[in-house]
Amino acid sequence: MKTTLLIIFLFIGLGNLNAQDASNDATWEETISFIEKFLPNFDHVCMDLSDGSRTNYKYSLENNILIAQWDNSYGEDDEYTYRRIASILELSSVSLSDDLITLNFSGNVVKLFYEERGDMIYWKSENRLVINLLDVQNYEDESQNKFFSAPNSINTQRLYKAFKHLAYLAKEKRKQSKF
Repeated sequence: MKTTLLIIFLFIGLGNLNAQDASNDATWEETISFIEKFLPNFDHVCMDLSDGSRTNYKYSLENNILIAQWDNSYGEDDEYTYRRIASILELSSVSLSDDLITLNFSGNVVKLFYEERGDMIYWKSENRLVINLLDVQNYEDESQNKFFSAPNSINTQRLYKAFKHLAYLAKEKRKQSKF
């Protein structure tokens, strides 16, 4: 009798539970707005005090275009910039590992530019863009004097979840545009 009552109770109790949708309730515009405001918090600087080299990492999202920029300098005469630009509408998946958020895109829509002394040169197309949260290569080399300014892991999780949700929404937008 106890078993029968337990089964009936569990059946009624579990019948009232609803599965959560694969996405949260945030819309495309709300997610974009959050990322636009939150992404600049991940700008950071890596500096090698032994040779004076410095890398500034800057990230922005404007008009559905994601820009990741690395400004490198080795003294006043040796400066160059790498800039990756991608349409967020083509975002397909997101992964997180240690100090990197990797954004994968459908097709080679990430355009990589190289700028040296004011001349912008188109270099190549890729299908992914990496948000570098720390310069891991320098970070592991503790024998040299290195300085880092980087975001914390709680913010990393928030940004990762926002991009993951945006990838879901982008897939839904692409499905709708096919019809």
